[in-house]
Amino acid sequence: VEEHMSCAPVLNDQGTCGSCWAMATEYVFQARYCHLTGQTLPLSYGDLVECDHTSCYGVTNNGCSGGHFLCSFDYTKDIGMTTEACVPYKYHRISYPYPEITCEDGCAGDGKPKPRHKSGKYYRVPVTEEDIMVDIYENGPLATQMKIYADFYNAGTGIYEQVSTTYRGGHAVSFVGWGTEEGKKYWIVANSWGLNWGDKGYFRILRGTNEVGIEAIVAGIIPQAETEASLSLVSPTTGTIATVGGQLDMRWESTGNVGDEVDAVLIKASSVVTDIGRLTNDGQEFYTIPEDTAEGANYRVRITRQDT
Repeated sequence: VEEHMSCAPVLNDQGTCGSCWAMATEYVFQARYCHLTGQTLPLSYGDLVECDHTSCYGVTNNGCSGGHFLCSFDYTKDIGMTTEACVPYKYHRISYPYPEITCEDGCAGDGKPKPRHKSGKYYRVPVTEEDIMVDIYENGPLATQMKIYADFYNAGTGIYEQVSTTYRGGHAVSFVGWGTEEGKKYWIVANSWGLNWGDKGYFRILRGTNEVGIEAIVAGIIPQAETEASLSLVSPTTGTIATVGGQLDMRWESTGNVGDEVDAVLIKASSVVTDIGRLTNDGQEFYTIPEDTAEGANYRVRITRQDT
């Protein structure tokens, strides 16, 4: 269990926003990405709050009004998570009733396309403590949910067992480990209420009894290891004859996290003749050669990532 703590993300504080579902998704994704690759990748739970409106099992992710990590795991598979640097979290002190939250197409500040990091399909872990322990050991933290009662807010550093009957609502957290103290078994769990809560943001809870439903719905994802980002031009080839008003059939292939858009220019010799512009990275674009382009041969196209 301790070996995974080197990959433990920094615990954050969701503040007054009901974004525990996004926090749990980000924690599990980031920790498992580190476990898989050995690399730290701070991801954006703020982007999930703003842009993830995935529906599943009768739940729709809805910003600060709540959501579910199972739905978000579909989002990380289909769309992917962007980085914390691209979309910082800004909802620590948001007031209720929550205002409408806008999803921006690009990164905050510079508007550049959001880099995306995807996962494979999520999976549910059988609800036995042995299965949960094995999966944590082999793959890293798991997302789970629990019921909150009034006495949980002051859980402290002991092993939490529900006493209060005052129900406060549901909550998403992350299993990170387990242990035993004086014969009492417990889970180690990452919360999203900041470092000043519980045991520096973590808490321990009774293990093996489904305390407050915490062992009922447990799930994980396997992040996709990034391949080196690269672009290669398929056509047109060097030596293309440019005909004014004619079309170039531009085709390219990309691997790794190239991004949603690329930049293209028309070149003759070593000089840029025309800035073709920003293109959607879908592998093909038809470009009409401008009227002011000189007739002749030896034109070529160069396609690059936007950050190069």
